[in-house]
Amino acid sequence: MEERKDKKWYYGDRGHQKGPFTADELVLEGIGRKTAVWGPGMRNWIPVEDVSELSHIVEQMPPTPPPMAGPEPSQWGTAIGNIFAQFPKLRNPTFFKSIWIAVALFVVGTIVGRVGVYLFYGSGGYDEELMIAGGIVSGVALLFTIPFSIMALIYIHRQWKLLQPEGTISPGAAVGLLFVPFFNLYWMFVVWHRYAREFNLLADNTRQDPSIRLSLGLSTCVPLFLLLSSLGSAVPGLAELTAIAFIVAFAWFYYSLDRKLRKLREVQ
Repeated sequence: MEERKDKKWYYGDRGHQKGPFTADELVLEGIGRKTAVWGPGMRNWIPVEDVSELSHIVEQMPPTPPPMAGPEPSQWGTAIGNIFAQFPKLRNPTFFKSIWIAVALFVVGTIVGRVGVYLFYGSGGYDEELMIAGGIVSGVALLFTIPFSIMALIYIHRQWKLLQPEGTISPGAAVGLLFVPFFNLYWMFVVWHRYAREFNLLADNTRQDPSIRLSLGLSTCVPLFLLLSSLGSAVPGLAELTAIAFIVAFAWFYYSLDRKLRKLREVQ
């Protein structure tokens, strides 16, 4: 394929996107054969040696030395379009580190909410002051649970954004369909369980063990399903145990994802 002289190219350098450059300018930048590049009309970032339009500059580059003994270089960047280069805001893969704030909000909100419920219903409908107090306390609980819900939606949007363009679900759909009544009971399994499966498929080319356990996705979905469907309240004390199971799985899921992203970043 003949290369247009005015065509501009971008290349990735340690997680940073640089460009645009012409083909001749890429040579002056000192890129190597394995450097990931992108140009108009391309879907993904791929090594420059695999771009037919740049074959004439590849010929000017020294051959790539054989890899040293040890793990092979990760193909993660190529597999999903060099995510850290495409999305500057995600260059630091530790954006899930605020998970502990979300956990604290959920725990406090749940405890305060349960106190409100016990006050409201514990009076047996005979003590108006206790019922009012229970209503107020339950309202205070929303000051913690609403911020937690917002943070959880942000996490969901960001995790699916990482998989684009190969991800089967768009970030907007991942979040938006959680607001559809009844359907969201199914959709939560897509949001977490299917995500773990797709993440593992895209990270399958590295020997750095970046996979997320599929059981983490299910462990997050099942307790939340019980809570939202009210099945968790069928047995006394089950709601509290279900809430604990959910927040532990939720925190572990994003802690695990954060660790995997760190590891993938290190081997690029």
